[in-house]
Amino acid sequence: MRTWEDVKATLSELRDDVPRMLREHPDRSGFYEAFSRAADRILGEVPAHLYESAVAEVSAILHDFEVADDGQD
Repeated sequence: MRTWEDVKATLSELRDDVPRMLREHPDRSGFYEAFSRAADRILGEVPAHLYESAVAEVSAILHDFEVADDGQD
């Protein structure tokens, strides 16, 4: 991934996978493990100058699906 467009496309695929991950892992710990593995693979390939933006997008995905672990239960 060299450009922000590449990163966004890959993160879009991650976003599209969230419903499947939630079905396959109805318990939150299983979901977080699967999501973290996928997100870590993506973030590991993001150029340094785009890393913070990519992390913000990953966080937004979790918030959009209301599965963010923000300590507010």
